[in-house]
Amino acid sequence: MTKKVVIRNFIFFIFFMILFYLLLIFVLTPSLKKYQKSKFEYTQNLITFNKVQNELNKKLVEFSYLTNETSSFMAFLHTKFDKNRIVDYINKYMTLISIKEIDNKKFNIFTKKVFLIKAKTNTPISLYKFIYHLDKNINIKYPIKFDYQDGNLYIAFRLEFFSINQK
Repeated sequence: MTKKVVIRNFIFFIFFMILFYLLLIFVLTPSLKKYQKSKFEYTQNLITFNKVQNELNKKLVEFSYLTNETSSFMAFLHTKFDKNRIVDYINKYMTLISIKEIDNKKFNIFTKKVFLIKAKTNTPISLYKFIYHLDKNINIKYPIKFDYQDGNLYIAFRLEFFSINQK
């Protein structure tokens, strides 16, 4: 080979190398930058999606719990008020002296009845057990009045009963 051919081949080699690097710089670099940008956006979106998914899962668990609580409460609301049942229930824990209905309000979808209960017991523990075992649709309105006479604890309180209006 002659010197001219070697030089000519070397110049072609340099020319193609420069062309290759220019092609790499002007064609592939913007594509790589787009790829890097889209990968960054994808990662950010994935992180945001995971946070939202975790929050949704927490809310679903909370919703499930509230649904269970509400359904059990709604079951209690559909029970009709039975004065004898309340009398028996109070007598399980204390001795009932009197029960008197003092208020009966009807609202759009439910009724609220308020009773004044007077009972006696030997210890306040029976009152605490009574309160602890009340149905969810029955509330004690505070204050509870206590009076101690002749070795007995006399208790007076208001009891609220809630029920769904029957159509």
